[in-house]
Amino acid sequence: MTEKHLFQDSRLEEDSILQSDFDELLELQNSILGVAISEDNCSELLRQLCIMAEKLAPDSVASIMLYSKAEGKLYVHAAPSIPQEAIDALNGLQVGIGSCGNAVYHDEAMYVSNTLKDNRWCASRAYAETFNVSACWSVPFHNELSEIIGTFALSSFEVREATQFQRKLLDTCASIAVILLQKEKYLQQKILWEKETLRSEKLKSIGVLAGGIAHDFNNLMGVVIGNLEMTNRVMEPNSKASAYIASAAKASQHASELTQQLLTFSKGGDPIKKLANLTEVVRESAEFVLHGSGVSLSFNYRCEDGDAFIADIDNGQIGQVVQNIIINARQAMNDDGAIKVVFSHILEIPDDVISNKRAHRYCVIEIQDTGPGIPADIIDKVFDPYFTTKPTGNGLGMALSFSIIKKHGGYLRASVQENEGTCFTIYLPASDAKHIEQPDSLVDNFCGDKAKGRVMVMDDQEMLHEIAEAMLEELGYDTVHADNGTEAVAMYGENIVSDDPIDIIIMDLTIPGGMGGEEAVQKILSIDKSAKVIVCSGYSNDSVMAKFADYGFKGALSKPYNINELGNMLNRVLSS
Repeated sequence: MTEKHLFQDSRLEEDSILQSDFDELLELQNSILGVAISEDNCSELLRQLCIMAEKLAPDSVASIMLYSKAEGKLYVHAAPSIPQEAIDALNGLQVGIGSCGNAVYHDEAMYVSNTLKDNRWCASRAYAETFNVSACWSVPFHNELSEIIGTFALSSFEVREATQFQRKLLDTCASIAVILLQKEKYLQQKILWEKETLRSEKLKSIGVLAGGIAHDFNNLMGVVIGNLEMTNRVMEPNSKASAYIASAAKASQHASELTQQLLTFSKGGDPIKKLANLTEVVRESAEFVLHGSGVSLSFNYRCEDGDAFIADIDNGQIGQVVQNIIINARQAMNDDGAIKVVFSHILEIPDDVISNKRAHRYCVIEIQDTGPGIPADIIDKVFDPYFTTKPTGNGLGMALSFSIIKKHGGYLRASVQENEGTCFTIYLPASDAKHIEQPDSLVDNFCGDKAKGRVMVMDDQEMLHEIAEAMLEELGYDTVHADNGTEAVAMYGENIVSDDPIDIIIMDLTIPGGMGGEEAVQKILSIDKSAKVIVCSGYSNDSVMAKFADYGFKGALSKPYNINELGNMLNRVLSS
């Protein structure tokens, strides 16, 4: 690095700036900024700025370099008159080297009149000789936070001092460049925001449709699973028919699990978060998908020693995102190739990724494959609903993944270089927690013994309450039925003073056009503070299901459920 006092030159010209010179600078400023009001192509305006500066400083070429603080390097952003070979050699210029590098290092204008003799250019002599750069003058410019973001420079083909006019020209061009770059940044953020808004609207629209369909489908699968299970209980053990029924029940359960992915689009799909170690969630999900394949899997941890990779997440949903990405990568590589997962922390998401940043620190998960990559012309569409490049794809996997990460306050992006694979990067707000409290284990003790008691089932779907009552009777309970919360409250109040009171209630959370479980439980508790009520819903991710005790419930049962899950829940609540 060159010390500043070594290159100060007291012999600099002190010629005055003529009125005509001021007029030229004013004309330059008005020409560029006047067009900038209506012109959105800021890159072209920056090129024009360089060209106009060159006209006012004959026998020189202008360049704009942007500073990467993270790398400590400068990169050419605009240089219309400089050959590409010279630009390639200039890119990645280290701070403290040459006129531009020293301008950034010292945060001060640098005027080098002879590059072959000046110490500031000792590390760039070869560049100066190769491209005939005899003199180079550079001034730094700053953003609204007074941070250096780049330099504006004039390079001359002959040894000479910068005149007062040329220095003023550099200052003027640097100021104009800042304005144009700020507009360019604004336009990029505006485009990004518009894309995010459009994508959110698409997701919202499909979410309304998907939520309704998935909820109804989930209810139907509950009836199918329940009837298959009840049928299997009366079949001869180990019979061929029993095996068929068990297989059908397993497939039905899998179909029900798939509906939870659709419910992620609806309000019932909001993540139910808890502290989790992201490395464990990602590793388990990735290894599950790749089990038995020919794809190699590796993990790279770029976190500081002792730095926990903990976030407040919905384990199931984040696992689903990872599985969707890994499945796509596995298919793209035809069950061959390699996948690398990199874990790291960053303090701020880059502006070109997301414009609305809320967290102070992010966990970053990069999933890189060695597949053929995604063509650049469709990379922006990979998260759009129904967009797919696979003949058998439905185009929902990545749209779901994008929705999940967004609901976690994070962001999901895809980047690719054709023929070099695809990289999906997940940004999630990091937790400040250093470790996770492990909950006490809970063991279900339901053993199938006949129970005693009276259970009310509140559900507006006839097939659902019929199969629920059949299961309850198989378990040994007496049952009564209510279609909605109003009926349930009235029935409970009537029976509380009878010889055969209701011991426990199973309430559907949502009753279209009627009182649902959330409101009904409060009315029942106002009648009997000791009432035992279980909330039941196909929206397993609803906040009421996750925090049922806060709403007055004693337990939560996700649809569809089997007879063992039902028996275990009743056993725990009644014995509590």
